Amino acid sequence: MLALLLYIVFGLVFGYFATLNTAIVSVHFGTISLESVPMYLLILLSFGIGVLFTTFFYLIKLFSIQRLLNKKDKESLAYDKEIAELTKASHKLEIENMRLKTKNGEEVEDNDSL
Repeated sequence: MLALLLYIVFGLVFGYFATLNTAIVSVHFGTISLESVPMYLLILLSFGIGVLFTTFFYLIKLFSIQRLLNKKDKESLAYDKEIAELTKASHKLEIENMRLKTKNGEEVEDNDSL
């Protein structure tokens, strides 16, 4: 609904602008020249080309940022996996330590227990 409203407003503004700028101009591209081009059409075309270039550069930046984020996510997952493996190894060593202490008859004290 909002997009439709914006299209209507843009169309009205452009229609008003086009009625004020009906002058005919000549456009020269080096050896090529276009005669009898309405000024509003020239301005609209310039605006459209600017929007296309801006969108193109924005998409390039967006894709590069997305690739960087995906790379960081993969690194984060690898680090999480490594942390999990180290935690598992640490728990195994703690269990082995407790088993050896009980086997040797040492008093086992768990500071983390209630």
